[in-house]
Parts: sequence; structure tokens; C-alpha cells
Amino acid sequence: MLNIPQLQDCWAKTYPIGHPRAGTPGLTVHGHSLTVGYVAQELIKHLPPSVAQQLPKGTPSLIAAHDIGKLTPGFQLKCPLWTHYEQISQTINRNSLCTNHAILSHWHLQSILPRPAQRWLTSTAGHHGNYPFGNRRQSTPPSEGGNQTFIALREELLAQLIEIFGPLPDEPSKHQEERIHLLTGLTIFSDWIGSNTDWFPLDEPIDAESIQVQTRAIQSRLGRTAAIIPNLTFGQQFSPHKTEKFRPRTIQSELLELVDGRGLYIIEAPMGMGKTEAALTAAYQLWENHHNHGLYFALPTQLTSNKIHDRITDFLINTIGEESVQTLIHGSAWLKNERTQQLTPPHPGNGSDLPDLDHNDTEEVHRWYSSTRKALLAPFGTGTIDQALLAVLPARFAALRYFALAGKVVIIDEVHSYDPYMSTLIDRLIRHLLKAGSTVIILSATLTAERRRQLVKATGASEPPAPTSYPLITKVATDQALATHHPSAAKLPSQTIHLDHQTLTAGDELAYWQKIADLAQQGANVVIIRNTVTLAQQTYNLLKSIVSEQLAPESVGLIHSRFPQWQREENEALWTQRLGKGDQHRPQGSLLVSTQILEQSVDIDADLLITDLAPIELILQRIGRLHRHSRQSRPKSCREAHCHLLHPPTTWQENAKEIEEKLAPHHYIYPPISLWRAQTYLQKTESLNLPQEIRQTLEETAELTPDFATTPALEQFLKEHQKAGSDQTGTAKVRGVFSMSAIQDLEGSQTRYRIQPSANLILLRKAPEVTGNSITLHPFHVDPENPQTNYSIREGMFSHPLARVLHLNAARISQYLVKEMLPQAPYWLGQHIDTPVLAVVSDDRTELEFYPEHHNPFTLHYHPTTGISHQRNTSLPLSFEQEEDWY
Repeated sequence: MLNIPQLQDCWAKTYPIGHPRAGTPGLTVHGHSLTVGYVAQELIKHLPPSVAQQLPKGTPSLIAAHDIGKLTPGFQLKCPLWTHYEQISQTINRNSLCTNHAILSHWHLQSILPRPAQRWLTSTAGHHGNYPFGNRRQSTPPSEGGNQTFIALREELLAQLIEIFGPLPDEPSKHQEERIHLLTGLTIFSDWIGSNTDWFPLDEPIDAESIQVQTRAIQSRLGRTAAIIPNLTFGQQFSPHKTEKFRPRTIQSELLELVDGRGLYIIEAPMGMGKTEAALTAAYQLWENHHNHGLYFALPTQLTSNKIHDRITDFLINTIGEESVQTLIHGSAWLKNERTQQLTPPHPGNGSDLPDLDHNDTEEVHRWYSSTRKALLAPFGTGTIDQALLAVLPARFAALRYFALAGKVVIIDEVHSYDPYMSTLIDRLIRHLLKAGSTVIILSATLTAERRRQLVKATGASEPPAPTSYPLITKVATDQALATHHPSAAKLPSQTIHLDHQTLTAGDELAYWQKIADLAQQGANVVIIRNTVTLAQQTYNLLKSIVSEQLAPESVGLIHSRFPQWQREENEALWTQRLGKGDQHRPQGSLLVSTQILEQSVDIDADLLITDLAPIELILQRIGRLHRHSRQSRPKSCREAHCHLLHPPTTWQENAKEIEEKLAPHHYIYPPISLWRAQTYLQKTESLNLPQEIRQTLEETAELTPDFATTPALEQFLKEHQKAGSDQTGTAKVRGVFSMSAIQDLEGSQTRYRIQPSANLILLRKAPEVTGNSITLHPFHVDPENPQTNYSIREGMFSHPLARVLHLNAARISQYLVKEMLPQAPYWLGQHIDTPVLAVVSDDRTELEFYPEHHNPFTLHYHPTTGISHQRNTSLPLSFEQEEDWY
């Protein structure tokens, strides 16, 4: 007689590795469903009303039932140690057996819910980080091998869950995409909390009250329940020791008068006018009046987010009183401070004799909780715009990001600096955030009228005729159909920027740079911004050779992205301290060469600025580094603000190919038509009166088209630019959360348009030592927080200290340079860092030796003062199509 499985016999979780009963059933589906249901119920109680009201009635029941599909042969037979394994395996046809329990949960619940409500089940199918059916119904039943036993068990469990948590959702779900995405995020968050065996041990009885108490404690630990200090003045928010002297500036007071509820606020004002503090004090007002909770401050780059992080931390200490509530969020932020993490399970196929059991996506969970993505769930964060954009892209666990941002004040800085692809994604993000009860505050110094119109349109509102005033605040209240414009009465400072136009040829380049070096030797602090890393390296090497005896070595610096992480951070920290606001560390003459890293949101004050030609809005941003602060004295030659513009040697009258040759390598970075517009406008200008002329400069440059100087080449460049913009916008529009298969959620993978794939080149002192399952690595740079000269791990085990030191010693390089070596990376290395390649730095030469040894088409070099460079190994053919030059 068959012993039919009962509900209490069916497992959901097995005991983890390291437990005496590892690999055996440890928690029933019934127990896990109750745990997650109680967790969800408690989480919903503490959501802001603007977020909670977006969830359909019946959400706790639906979340509790998310794993009901584990009651199926395909899942239960994953564990050979299950009591009924042999019996059930003999009664089914295992061909095409469905093993994806999320799909089976979706199918079973689909037969229960009325059709108008069935799209809420998209959240059930998507609770492992992707949407297998998009936002559609399942049309084909998953195969259960002919066994009908588990259908009754699912019905029994569902009846119990409905009795405890109430009915399932029944309201119409069509055209509710943002709400479905939000529901998915809450489902994932509830599931992950309920699955954490540190918080809810497998052997403990299921008790509603204790689960809810623990959930409240977890939220407190994550900082999600942090409370603000009420009734603080502006001075108390930003300068508690000088509260009476620290009063809001005009634009800050004006924004506070306008911020009376959720919506979109756009602040257009020049650099140095206090836009950041305006946005932060507005956020405080929104928190205090219970319109929003939490904060995410999004910036274009890791450097800008690093720098502003400290300013926001001080603000939060004053307003929240808890130093630990803010997190820094970008691809490298977790290196700064993270607790030691638990070990991950062995990878299937690495020699482990344990079965490939369901560990609730253990490795993906580990990725979240050992990296910055966990930080998004904290109430206050600073990071890159990429981390927020991944919430509205088909990326793994995008829904969890969306849930993490829901109800917060989201500040997006430097919004002018994005291409059509990212701009389209930002518009989508704004629309989603407003639907989720958030407030969005946009900051920009160089926003065009057209881009402002697009931002307003993203909310579903329209824009009335806009004034030409600058500064300007634009407001779109939630659910309002019309934006309102509010010209600022703030008095603008006035500074004349003298433009010195330079077109360098091979014959006069040395003389020019000698002149610049002489100015530095006379006490000028010169900042030089080049458009590519290669140009920056070449300029640095030339200047070093010129000033080798006259200027101290430490007074010539280089900043770009092709240094190992530890060295890049040191370089950036050193020069932002030297050339920042005060005089204490300011050199008596220096030369700092950089790429666009210093372009915006960085407090660097140059006596003289030299910049390559770039699009006009970026030129204005770069000029923001020139005479940024008032100083009692500057070198005699730099008392007036001078910006040297390095123009490419083209008249724009040549054919397109010849123009591109003369533009190289700048046209690889910026569209030729944008460079033409900037040069055409600026070359007739000897000076700019800033910031008064920012609006005029932007709009007049935007109006420039080849109609003003028609040539076949310019017409071609314009058409190419228009097509590229159309392609970028179209690509962004089709990359919806439900319309494509989800990919790994890494910065840049989908947030940047056709970004060149990169790899992590990791520098070591010597080759790894492998003995059996033991690996020992000798990093080039020792981690100051864990000063070990070598790290030993066992194959398949995760070590947070090793992951940290690998990231610190990694330089991001173009993937094509090491493409053929990437497949050779061992699993244990890829477990600690993405796309890794190991290279050994020899003591007596700069050429890197790859490990394992490989004949690569490129030779790579590392030098401590210039970073990573490369040269083509002409003896080996390229096996793929790629630009040979690495710009």
C-alpha cells in the first residue's frame, strides 16, 4: 500500500552545509509559507502609506503562497534524502518534469484567481529575480509527470494560508505594471528575510508573534526604522555648532516654500549656489511632514558619490542622530566597510558530493548581502545613478531595487550629463518612482529647456511656456497635469572667464607645455582635463620630463580610471585635499592631469584650467573647477580666470573622413557634431560671464545646426548624431522590466549604452600557489584594514577579506585586451570578483605576466605613476573585431 505524502512531509529548505544533518529536509513548505507570510504582514505595517497603498488587498496571502509550487514532484525529488524519494520517483515520468517551483506556483494560483486579477501573479513567478513570462498569463501547464497527489496538497496549504492571512487579491491588475513590480520586490524581500536561518533557525517552531518581533528587530538592524529628529532649523541640520550664522540661501528658502508634498522638483542653478543643501533640507521637510521616508542621492560616477557621501553623512548625523544609517552604494562601495560574510555553498560540480538542492538562490542572496545592493535596502544612501536605474531595467532582482527606492526622496544630480539612452531610462525611473510614492529632486547647472520639458513629460504632466530665468525651480506635484515654474530671486555671483584658444601641432606642442610648466613653477596650480586616458598619460609623461628638476615629483599628478582601485582612491583623495577649499594643503605650484573624472561634483579649485574641446555643457562644467573658491592671493599670472581650450586642428571644411582623422581620438568619446557646435560657438568668444550667461550659451549652442555652415561632412555628422540618438532612445524603450530576459545586475551592463565590456585586471606579487583544494594568493597591495601579505582559501569557499583585497588590486580594463584569457579564470576567483584576470607585477620591469601564462594579442604594462597601458603584440593575430587603440 502506498504511503501518500502529507503536507507536513514536504520540504522547502534543507539543512545547510556545516550542519550535522546537511542535505536533509529541515523546513516544510507549510512552515516556510507561514514564516514568509508573517514577515510580509509585519513589513507592510511599517511601510509609508504612499507605498502601502500601492499594494493590492490580499498581498500577505499572495506572498505567503509564493512557494506553493514546491509541492510538486519536480521540486521534492531534488533531495534524494527525502522520505518519499524512492516511492514518488517510481510513480512519475521524469521526462520534461518541471523543477521551477515559481512557475508552478504561478500556474496553480492562476487557476484560483479571477482572470482580471491574474497579472498580480507576475510577482509570484518573478520572486527569484526574473519574470519568466513577462507580465502575461501562463498558457501551458507545467509537467508534473502524471502525479496528481500534490495538487491536493497545494489546495490544502492554500486554504490554510487564506484562513490565516485573508483572501487573495481580486482587484483588476491590467495596466498596473509599476504596482506589480513593487509587489514583486516586497515578495523577494519577505522571502529573503524569512529564509535567513540566522534570523529564523530551521528547528524553531513557527510562531506568529515571535516572527513579527524578529522582523521588527531586523528592520531596525537594517536601519529601515530610523527616526528623524524633529523641528530642526536649517542651521541645526547643517551646522549645529554655528546654527545662528548658518542660514538658508535664497534658492534654498524658495525650494522649502514650494515643497509641500510628493512630486518632481527641478532645480536649475549654477555651481556653488547650494543646490545639494537645498535638496537635502527639502528632503528633511518631506520626512518631517510624513510625505516620504529615506533618501537616495544619485550621482554620475563613483568618485562624485564618494565625495558627496561625506557631506550627506554629516547632514544625517545632525538630522537622524545615527552615524551608521547611511550607506555608500556603487560597484566598489562595499570595499570601504563591510562585516565579514558567511561562506557560500560549494558550486555544483566542484567536487562536492552534496546534491544540487534548492537553497533559495543562495549564491545570488550572498551577492546581495556581501555587496552594495544590500545597501539600497537601508533608509539613506549615496551612490551612482546606475544603481537606481537597474530598478527599471530587465536585470536580476530589479524589483527588489524598486521596492528599496519606493517612498524615498530620490535626488538625481548632474542630470544634464547623460546621453539619450540614459536620459530615457531616467525618465522611466522618474515615472516609476512617482508611482511608488517617492519624490524626485533633479539638480543641474546646465540643463537645456528641451531636456527640462522631457523630464516634466515623464511625470505625465505638460509644461507651460517657460521663462528664460536662471536660476529656476520647476515643480510637478503628484497627480497634477501642469508643471509650474518659479524663477529664483537669488543674486548670482559674477565671474569673467577668459578663453584662450589653442590649436596645438606637433611643432609647437612642446613649447606650449613648457610654458604651462613654467607657470606651475611660478606657483600656479594648473588642472588639465583630457578627453581620454591615453592623452592624459601622454600629457603627464611630457610634463614630468619638462619639470623633472624644477618641481617636486609629488606636485605633478595623474587621475584616471586605469589605476588599481586602491591607487585610484589614494590619488583622488590626495588631490581633492590639496586643491580643495582650504589653503592648508594647497601646493605652491602643481600640475594635475585628469580625464573627465574631475568634470563635475568634485571640489577642485584650479588657478588655471586647460581642457580639450568637448560638448558645451561639459565645457561649462569643467570651467566650474576654475577659481571655484575665493582666495586672498593667487599667482600674478592667474589673478584673472583663464581657461585654455585645446582645439583639434580641423577647419570643418574637409571631408568627413579627414575631419575624423583630425578629431581623433576625441570623436570616439563625443559626437563630431557636438564638438562642432561647441567650437563654432566658443571660437568667436573671448570671454564668458558666468553664471549669468549659462542659459544663453546652452540654448544658442543647441540652436546651432549645419544650416549655419552647410557642408556635406556636417550634414553627415548631423544625420549620424540624430540616428544615434534615435537608436539609443529606441533601445532604452524596449528594455523594460517585463519585456526582456533578466541579466546579471551589474553597473554598466544595461545602464550605459553599448558600454565597452570590461574586465578586472588583478595585480599580484607572484603567481598563486595551488595545493590540492587550497589556494594562496599574494596581492600586490596589502589591504590596510587587514594587512596580510598572502591569503589562503579552500576551493569553493568564499572569503570576504580575499574578495576585498582582490577588488582593491583590480584595475578596470577593456575586455577585448584579455578576452581569450577570461574563460580560464577558475571558479573560486570568479566567485570573489567579476570578469577576473590575474597578472604578476615583476620588480624589475613594467610588463605584466599573466596567470595562467597565455599568449595574448596585447602586452599590458603597469607603472605606479601612470597606471595600466598596453601595446599590440603584432606577432599574434587578433581573433575578434575590435578597435586596436584603447582610448
